[in-house]
Amino acid sequence: AGLLIFFMGMKQLSTVIDFAKVVMRRLAIVASYFATMLKMLGIAYSAEFSSQICKDSGHGAIAAQIDFFAKTAIVMMSIPTLVYLAKIMGDII
Repeated sequence: AGLLIFFMGMKQLSTVIDFAKVVMRRLAIVASYFATMLKMLGIAYSAEFSSQICKDSGHGAIAAQIDFFAKTAIVMMSIPTLVYLAKIMGDII
């Protein structure tokens, strides 16, 4: 049942992604950074879903590892975006 609900939610997410693409075109955001942010969002939701399944199954240690590795992956993926943001801030100042 959990997987069915998850995939139904993913269908609804396509509407949000289409809206985000429209906003990205209007604001002239660099596409690679926006795609990276969407990937980070996907990692966060997938990890939360997997972690909750593990917790419900009584595997709290595995759930904690999933949370840790998801956070690590998100931090690693955000480094280029943070560097780009720092460069923009430096140009403004």
